[in-house]
Amino acid sequence: MLFFIRILINIVRLSPLQQFWLNILIPVGGIIFFKWLPGAILFYFMLEMANYWLCNLILLLWFAKASSAKERWQRAGIFSFWFWVALIGFYLFVGFMSDAKSASITTNITYGQIIGVIMIYWLQFALFIYTMKPKNKMTQDVVIKEVEYRMTGIYITLFCVIGYVFSFWSQTETMNYALAVVLVFSKSLADLVLIAVRYSKNQVKQNKP
Repeated sequence: MLFFIRILINIVRLSPLQQFWLNILIPVGGIIFFKWLPGAILFYFMLEMANYWLCNLILLLWFAKASSAKERWQRAGIFSFWFWVALIGFYLFVGFMSDAKSASITTNITYGQIIGVIMIYWLQFALFIYTMKPKNKMTQDVVIKEVEYRMTGIYITLFCVIGYVFSFWSQTETMNYALAVVLVFSKSLADLVLIAVRYSKNQVKQNKP
């Protein structure tokens, strides 16, 4: 048990461990307690990604190492541009594949639930800042690469599973539910891979003489 706790302590950070649990617990809690429909799950994904971008932007601008203030802002701007280009592309993909006229795509999530989700996300980010004290402990490259790996894993998994398994149900109610399920699955899978990679790196560092 102590060994397991030590492993968790070694890899706890904004991404990926805390995000992995949020990916599972929040959608499942929304479905069980608030009867969220696929539209609410998709909306939660967009909301989470907006907060994910903002958290990493804060890391890039005020916590990560940079050779100059100009480079800091320039790289943050490039990071933001491509992040939103990819996210808007995903939104258009969802709009093309789903059945917008179906009742299942309704965003049945209240303002109170939206505020609650945002507060949970920022509380865990504040916990990360407080416990890890990341000021000048990471470079901008590290932050950007981790975001790139995570988002690439999510998009590739989503597009492959939807494209090869559920493509025949495009623009149907079945696709709406498939998108919601695969979305949660792809995020969790991407975070599990990042957890494994980070744990392996930590083990290598600890085993070095």
